Order: sequence, then C-alpha cells, then structure tokens
Amino acid sequence: MGWSIEEVSKHRDSRSCWIVIRNEVYDVTEFLSKHPGGPSIILKYAGRDATSAYEPIHPSDAIQQYLSSAQRLGPLNSTDIQDLEAQERKRERTEDEIKVEEAMKQRPPLNRLLNLADIEDVARKVLPHSALAFFSAGAEDELTLRENARAFDRFFFHGRVMRPVSKCDPSTKILGFHSSLPVFVSGASTAKLGHPLGELNITRGCGTANIIQMVCTYASISRAEIAAAALPSQTLFFQLYKSTDLAVATNLVQEAEQLGFKAIFLTVDAIVITTRERDVRSPWVLEAQTGNIQYYSEGDPDGATNLLGTSSLHVNRNNVLDADMSWQITIPWLRSITKLPIVLKGIQCVEDAVLAAEMGVEGILLSNHGGRQLEYSLPPLEVLYKIHKQRPDVFEKLEVYIDGGIRRGTDVIKAICLGAKAVGLGRPFLYALSAYGEVGVSKMLSILEREIVTSMRLLGAASIDDLTPELIERVDWEPRFPAGLLIKVQSSKFLCLMISALLGFAGWTFVPNIATRHALKIVLQLYTQLSGRPSPAPGQQLYSQLYRYTYATVVLAYLLYNLINGSNNMAPNFYEILGVSPLVDENGLKLAFRQFAKRFHPDRVGPQGAELFMQTRDAFEALKNPTIRFAYDRFGPDVLQWSKLSTSREYLHHGLLQASGYHLATAIGLLVFSALGKQSPVKFWRYLLFFVFFGSELAYVLNPSPSAVSVFSFAFWDPTNGGTRPNLLHILFPHRVVYQHILFLHQMFIFTSIALTQVAPQLFPNNEQDEQQKFLQQISSLAAFCDREASITLHTEMQSLHPSTRTRSEMQPVLQPTVEVIDALTVELKNMIIETKVKQDTGPLRNVWESAIARKRTRSEAGASRLVIPSSDTERTQPPTPASACEGEGKLPSPRPSPPPRISSYARARSLSWS
Repeated sequence: MGWSIEEVSKHRDSRSCWIVIRNEVYDVTEFLSKHPGGPSIILKYAGRDATSAYEPIHPSDAIQQYLSSAQRLGPLNSTDIQDLEAQERKRERTEDEIKVEEAMKQRPPLNRLLNLADIEDVARKVLPHSALAFFSAGAEDELTLRENARAFDRFFFHGRVMRPVSKCDPSTKILGFHSSLPVFVSGASTAKLGHPLGELNITRGCGTANIIQMVCTYASISRAEIAAAALPSQTLFFQLYKSTDLAVATNLVQEAEQLGFKAIFLTVDAIVITTRERDVRSPWVLEAQTGNIQYYSEGDPDGATNLLGTSSLHVNRNNVLDADMSWQITIPWLRSITKLPIVLKGIQCVEDAVLAAEMGVEGILLSNHGGRQLEYSLPPLEVLYKIHKQRPDVFEKLEVYIDGGIRRGTDVIKAICLGAKAVGLGRPFLYALSAYGEVGVSKMLSILEREIVTSMRLLGAASIDDLTPELIERVDWEPRFPAGLLIKVQSSKFLCLMISALLGFAGWTFVPNIATRHALKIVLQLYTQLSGRPSPAPGQQLYSQLYRYTYATVVLAYLLYNLINGSNNMAPNFYEILGVSPLVDENGLKLAFRQFAKRFHPDRVGPQGAELFMQTRDAFEALKNPTIRFAYDRFGPDVLQWSKLSTSREYLHHGLLQASGYHLATAIGLLVFSALGKQSPVKFWRYLLFFVFFGSELAYVLNPSPSAVSVFSFAFWDPTNGGTRPNLLHILFPHRVVYQHILFLHQMFIFTSIALTQVAPQLFPNNEQDEQQKFLQQISSLAAFCDREASITLHTEMQSLHPSTRTRSEMQPVLQPTVEVIDALTVELKNMIIETKVKQDTGPLRNVWESAIARKRTRSEAGASRLVIPSSDTERTQPPTPASACEGEGKLPSPRPSPPPRISSYARARSLSWS
C-alpha cells in the first residue's frame, strides 16, 4: 500500500524526522546528529520530498552506507507518487531553470571550441546558479584564486631552434603509471551538480585519453561505480579527507585499495572549510527568483549564518575533518594501513616540502586548494619556483606536482620546466563535463594535447625530459601601458595639456565678446519688435542692462559648451572599452575581454589595431589584481607605471601625493591673482569653489569600492549612501570611474572660475563704478546730441548765405564770404549751441563747465579768441572777424557801426533766439 504524504508530513522536526528520497520514505531521526553536514540541512526538508537536494550531492549508495534497513520505512503509495509528479510538472519554473534550458539549446558545436576558456564560457551559461557558484567560488575576496592564474604570466620561455622535433612525445609517468600527457585530474567533489552522470563523465573521457583521475572523498558518484566504469588499464588515485574518526578514515583507505586505486593523496590544506562567499550567497539569489526573500525583523536570532555553503552538505566544521594531523603521527598512521604510494596534497611552502621529503612520502602536490582555502597563500607555481631556487634536492627525493590556475598548454610546460612531474586540473574538467558531458572532457584533453605538443616543438623539446629550467625565465613583468590611453609618453601628454590650456585661454578671452556683439543685435531687434519702442542707444541705461544680460547669457552658454565638450572628449576607461560596468567582477571582466579579443584581435583588424589591443590586454592583466584595480579606479592609467607599489595603502599614498601638486599649484595661482587684482567679491566665491571641489575629490578617493547610488541625490557626494560614489556624476556618467569624475571636476572648477570672473562684474558692479559709468554715459550722450544739433543748424545757416537760397528782394550787390569766414562762423555756431545746452543742464555738468571757462579766462592772452558764458540771458560777446577776411578783392570789409550788415531774415530770427 505504501505511505502517504500526509503521514510523512507529520514527522518534520528533530523529535521525529522523516524524508522522502526517490519515492522511498526514511526515518532519519537518529541520523541527524551523525550527518556530516549537520542536522540543519536535513531538517529543512523534514516531512517532505528531499530528492532534488539529495541527488546532485550524494552517491547512489550513500543511503545504504549510512542508514540501516530498519530506518528504511518503505515506498510512498502510488497515488501520492502520481500527485508529486503532477505537482512537479505544474510547478512554475524559476528564471534560473529557464536560463539553463535556453543556454543548453544554444551551445556552440565542439569544433568552435578553441581553448579551455571557450569551454568555460559555455559552462557558465548552462550551469545552474548554485552549481556555478560552488564550482567557481574562491575563499573570501578570491585574490588567491586570481593570482593562481596570473602567476603563469610572470614566466617566459627561451625557445631553442634548429632541433629535430617532428616526433614529439608528451607522455610521462606519474608515480610509475603511464600518462599520455603530463596532466591528471585533480580531486573535485559533487560533479553531479553540473551533469547527472557526474564524475563518470570524467572517468570515461580520461580512460579513452589515458589520463589519470584523482577521485575525491566527497565525489557525487560512489567510488565503486567509478572503478567499475574505468577501463582495465586505467589508473585512478584516491584523494582522502581524513576524518577525526580513525575507523572511518581507515575504511575509506582500505576500500580504495580494494577497488584498485593506485595511490592515496592525503589532503592537508583543508582541515577547516573557509568562507566561500560567492557560494554562500547563491541561495539568496534563488530566493529572490522564487519570491521567498527574507527580511530583518526584531525577533530574528543573533545573525548566525551558514558560512559553509554547499560544502555544508558534506562536512561540519566541528566533527568531521581532522584538525590535529601532524608529521609525527598522521604519516606513520597512514603508512601503517596501506601499501599504496602516499602523496601530500596541499603543500604551500618550501619548508613543508623539505619535511615531506624527510618523511619519505612518494610525492607532494603543491596546491592552495584552487584558491578556496587560505586567502593570500602563494600561487603553487611561485612555490615551485622557490623550491627550484632554494632546495632543488627535493626533486631528487620525491615527485612534485602542482595544480591551480592552469588553463593553457604553455602553463603545463612552464611547470614541467621548473621541475614538476605533472600538473593537475580541477575546475576545467568540471566545466567540460557540465557543458558537454563525456565528449566535453575528451575535447578538453585534445585541446591541451595540441597546445602542449605545439609549444614543445617551438621550444625545441622532443620529449618531456627535454623541458629543462634553461628554457624558462621568471620576469618581473610590467604592463606595457602608456600614461594615457593612446598617448605614448609623458611629454606628449604634457604638450597636449599645454595646447589645450592655451586654446582654452584664447577662447575665453575673445569668444564671449565676439558672440555678445552679434547676440546683442538680435536682442535689440527683439526688443523693438516686442515693445514697439526704438532700440536704446549706446550709453543709455537700458542699453547697458541689455548688454550685461546678453554677455552673462553668452558666458554661461560658453561654460556649458566647454563642460559638455570636455566630457565628450574624455578618454574612455577600460571598462568602457570592454563594454562592462565598473562594478563587474573578475569573471565578467574576463568574459568581456574575451569578447573584445574576438572582435579586435590583430588577426582580425590588422596591424592598425594591434596597439589598442595590446594596451587593453596589458591593462586587463593588471586590473585582474584587485589592488591595482583599486588604484586605477581612483588615479587612472598612470597607476600601471607605479611598479614598486604593492598594497592599496601605498597606491593611495602615492596617488594623493601626485594629486596634491595640482591643488598646490591651483592654490598658489589663486593667491597670486588675488594679490595682483583689485578687491572683488568674486575672490570669495572662487576660494569657496576651490575648497568644495577639493573636498569632493578627497571624498571620492578615500571612499571604499563603489556601491549602489540613489537616483534622487543631486549632490556630488551623498553621505547617506556611504559616500562611495559621486551621485550626480554617476547618474550622468554611469560607466565612468572615480578618476574620470575627478578630471571632470577639475575642468568644472577651471571653467566656472573663469566664467565667474567675467560675469560677476557685469551683473553686480560696485556703486562707485556705477556712478562713474553713469556720468561718462551722460557726457557721451550730451556730446553726441550737441554734435548732431550743431551739424543741423550749421547746415541751415550756411544755406541761407548761398545766393541760390535768397529771395529776389534780398538780391543786393554784396561781397561773397570766403571759405575762411564760413569756417570761423561754423566754429562759433557750434560753440554757441553747446553753450545753450550746457546752460539748460541743471546738474553737476554746468558747474564743471563754468569752472573750466573761468579758469580759461584768467589764463587766456589779450586779444585771443575765447568763448564767454554770459552772466545774463541778454549779454553776448560777438566773435571777432579774422584779419584775413579784410584783405583783398572779394573780401568782407571790417564791420561798421552803421548800417548793420545784411543778413537773411532766418538768421535774424536765430539771433533773437540766442539772446
């Protein structure tokens, strides 16, 4: 009949805990305290079906191994089985499941896979989020994980030529067992997370290629199944995680020996499990997809977190792994229970390598657990190099292997040249089986073989024995990256800055004035059209106001233009070139660079793109170091030339010292301008701008890594979000980093200071200047008006003297005036008109004029012609007639008392008006 789901659901706590696995009901109440991963993971599925959580992690015989027949309660009834299957079919799939299904359909064919990175790219797309997080995660900040791979970049070859290499044999022997390549599978657990057949895919693929496989204690396929799937001639090694229970550890070793495993690799670098934060966070991402997000409440516990992640399914920090292993006890114990060769997996320094040789083990595997254990442990290749330099005798006493960071055939050869017997790969095999199963493993091995053989031939090595230390050299490699993105030398960069500064100064000197003259014409036309009044003349107050406002508008528009132009012309950072966000993690950076390389590799775009590609590649290699990336985000590409710095503090100190030069020069310049210039309120605002921008820059540089930004902030720095990003600038330029925002602020300070200097005097003139300007404008207006009136009057008076303008009755025989007489009369008429206008003025101008005339009277010589301002409206001194006017024919005679000279009636009327 079977059990019902309803009955099973009643047993869902530690007092009575039942679970369903593959439609079988088990009572695991007594097993809770014995579970290697602790009771919490089982209690999570208490009273319900736990198959989906159990299958990807455990071997098929795990239940039979740990539970007695009495704890197997029997099957579910058929009705409930059908109900569970129906519920599973109706269950709404998560975003992660949909993504995996679509990615599986879009996998490229095997012939498109050129290297191990291509296989990894496919695996990252087809793996579920939790599986990818477990496979790819490293300890804490994952610096060691990254440095494992970067270490190979510091070693370069000395290729030998003219050596026969048509027959090249890359095979070797590992602990006396033949291998077609100097490569083996390093132990990795839970391969079923990536493929239902798990480690069986690796076993079958390696069997065909004659590659040795190391099987982990926590493999998701049982050791018996793996041994059964192996070819008769295939070699298997066993990786032992020693338990605190000696009986359990002894049984594991003896079982492996009985199944035909050829060596024991004792793991010595994983006595505790460190926090692999990416793996720990992966369930929280899936919670968001299923809508089961948890939030803080006052009743929450003390905040304890499952820091083991997926590893908690295998081990418990308290009672599984033996943290008391020692050279004096553990090695003799292991030697006493097996005759198999012993290799210590996890040696991380020269001293322990020497101790291992003294203890008589057959080999050591230099490893930091793929960067998953001790953060900041040396890369295995660096440890290998140290052994080669300091204790080369170790290689004569035992075999040395390394793993961690190996992704190319050249990586394998570098390790062999430095003395390694073979190298292990872990993650690449997991990625290969996850992406393509068994054929993926075979494809991966064929790629490695091609790369190894090709590199051996180019090195002049016909066999593994020819790979000697003379073929390799450690180089303290520095990025071949210039001071600017496309500027090769610092002098060129300085020259560009000087030219830009000169052009900017010239622009601010001439452009606003020229543009204002043209813009003012348009403003005056608009004023006339809109108001219906004539345009104000120069010198009038309205004209001055319109000029000021037009000038201020032009300057502000030119300021905006300069800011936009400076922003658009800013060289892109490497995140922008690669098309990723500055917040991208290292894996995303790698993927982006691979895509960039596919499009812009010199093989595709030709030699003209080689420089950009090499610059970007070198910068990418440098930015994989989180310390250099920290400095690059804050101080720009120049940090790639700071070769002697190693810590973030050193980079920060060096960068701040360099930046202080700019601020010191700016401060001195402000003080000099203030001392030489006139007193002005603009100085205060200029100083205020300087300190505001200086404080903003300091806040950007000293803040930690970027974080999310509130789009509602309109300040350059918002303390409410930690001050980790200039909010407004980040909103405007989301793909830029701190050093670009700082450069933009420098431009903004310079342009704003110049604009403020030009606009402020126009918009806010002081009172003394304003009164003086009004007085000068009044004089200018009066002078222009007088000149215009005098010209009109003179023209009228001169017309009256011409014979053609006189009436018939006035045609008397008189002598015509000479040109000199007319000129003298013109001058006198102008003077009289000006005198009249001055007399009409009631302001300070008349007083000034009368004082000037009085001084002139006292200084004038006797008989000289002078202008006299009459004391009354009826007094006037007649202008003297030049002496030259009385001489010669056709000249006017000297004035006589009677009769008076004949003049026109219009002239007589004007004479009356003057008096």
